[in-house]
Amino acid sequence: VHGEEIGMSDGREIVDDAERALGHVREAFPALDAQEAHALDAGWFSYAYIVDDTWVFRFPLTDDPNDAEHAYRKERLLLPRLAPAVAVAVPEIQHVALLPDGRTFMGHRAIQGEPLTVDAVHAMTGEALDTIARQIAEFLRAVHAFPIDEAREIGVDEEELCDEYEQYREDARRRVYPSLTATQRELCDGLLHQFLSDPGNFEYDTCVTHADMWGRHVLLDSTPRVAGIIDYGCVCMGDPDYDFFPLQFDAGEELTRRLLDHYGHGDPDRALRKGQFFA
Repeated sequence: VHGEEIGMSDGREIVDDAERALGHVREAFPALDAQEAHALDAGWFSYAYIVDDTWVFRFPLTDDPNDAEHAYRKERLLLPRLAPAVAVAVPEIQHVALLPDGRTFMGHRAIQGEPLTVDAVHAMTGEALDTIARQIAEFLRAVHAFPIDEAREIGVDEEELCDEYEQYREDARRRVYPSLTATQRELCDGLLHQFLSDPGNFEYDTCVTHADMWGRHVLLDSTPRVAGIIDYGCVCMGDPDYDFFPLQFDAGEELTRRLLDHYGHGDPDRALRKGQFFA
C-alpha cells in the first residue's frame, strides 16, 4: 500500500460533503494537486467522492467506525492478491491516510465505466449479453476459488447463513410480528420455513464471496464489456449462490441464467429460488 499517513488529533469530523473530503485529500496527498471533488453514492461503510475525475476516495461513516476499519483493511490485503486472478479491473488502493481522530480513509484510481442495469441489458445483442455473462462468471469463479486459509489470515469473516436466518426468524417473531396482521405473519413465517426446512439450500462448499454483486458495482465499457468490478467491503466466506441474486434483480433473469450456465452451476433453478429468498 502506497501513500503517507497523517497524524491523529482530538475531535471527530464527519466527512459527509465534497469540500471536506477535498480538504483532507489535499492535506494528506499534496502531490495529487487535487482541484475538485464530487460526491458518489454512499455505501454500507463509506462516503465516497470522485476527485478530479481520476481518484475515488472513501471516508468512513461514523455509525460503524470499527466495521469501516475492518472493511478497509480487508480490501487493502485482499485486492492485490485477487487482482492477478481476475480478467477485469479491480480497485488498486494507492493512497491511505488517517483522519484527525485516527480513522482511515483511502483512495484508488477510478475505474471508468457505466453500471450494469436492466436498461443496458435490454439494449444489448444476444452476443454482447453472453459476453457480459461469461466475464462475470469467470470473475466469480476466481473469487470463489480464492484460498480459504489466506482469506482467514486476511480477516475475511465467515457467514453461517442457516444460523443467521434462524436468528432472523426469532428476531422477527419477537420484534416485527406484533405489528403485522395475521396474514402477513403467516406469509413471513412461510417464507422463512420454506427456505430453512430445505437442506439443499445449505449444501454448498464455503468459499470467498464478493457478497455485493449489484449492477452498480459492475462497470461496463462502450463495447460493451465488463471493464471492472468494484466495492469489496462486504467480502466474506459463505454460500457462493449469494453472489448471483443481486444481478437477478438488477439485470434480469436472462442474464443471470446465462451467468449460471457459464459458471457451470449444478442447479440453476435452485440458485434462482434462493435468490428470491435472499432478496
